[in-house]
Amino acid sequence: MAQRTGEWLRGAIARPAGTGARQTVQDALFPDGRGVVYSRGELFAAKLDGGAPPVPVSGPLVPGGNVGTFVVLPDGSRVVYAADALQDGRNELFIARLDASVPPRRLSHTLDPGGTVGDFQIASDGTRAVYVALEDGVTRLFSVPTEGGWP
Repeated sequence: MAQRTGEWLRGAIARPAGTGARQTVQDALFPDGRGVVYSRGELFAAKLDGGAPPVPVSGPLVPGGNVGTFVVLPDGSRVVYAADALQDGRNELFIARLDASVPPRRLSHTLDPGGTVGDFQIASDGTRAVYVALEDGVTRLFSVPTEGGWP
């Protein structure tokens, strides 16, 4: 069964977009190696045992929106990702449970009009996210707890 799931995942990840162009894809194994998180516009999590279909974890995105970079937290229960989920072209930082049991939550602060989140890193213990935001031509560094996000 795992082989069939692996074959399905390879097909899902490598499949070209509807226009014939290949989409940019990132994937990451769960820390325990029992599943994979991958992006094809949206973010999905799948167990490698073949017992269930992939779960969409990023929630609905605005038309044209997609998930960019993501990091699975060390405990394997959640993923932090940058996406233009609320407004096309404006990346913000989100956290979601890999089982999609609750909706994703925004971690980044409310950005100024035209602002966007750039690179981010996760603390080695998974408790904080540090990200760069560009607002009004100024680049700033922010740090937020992954449990709560921006106050």
